[in-house]
Amino acid sequence: VKELLEKEKVEHETLAILGSNPARALKDIAKKEGFDLIVVGSRGLGSAASLLLGSVSRQVVVGAECDVLVVKK
Repeated sequence: VKELLEKEKVEHETLAILGSNPARALKDIAKKEGFDLIVVGSRGLGSAASLLLGSVSRQVVVGAECDVLVVKK
């Protein structure tokens, strides 16, 4: 995705989020910086696995104040 954005000259910021709650950190940064869109990857574990394990992408989708694009890996 980063290469495509650079090729098309789309303004973007790439972040690597570390810590115990990456979904909260990503939502907080997006709100603070005024992001228009968050793009997150999904491992595609399926609905049962994501309910049991908790899904960062699902948490971001539910709580973000901007649009979220989930890209399946």
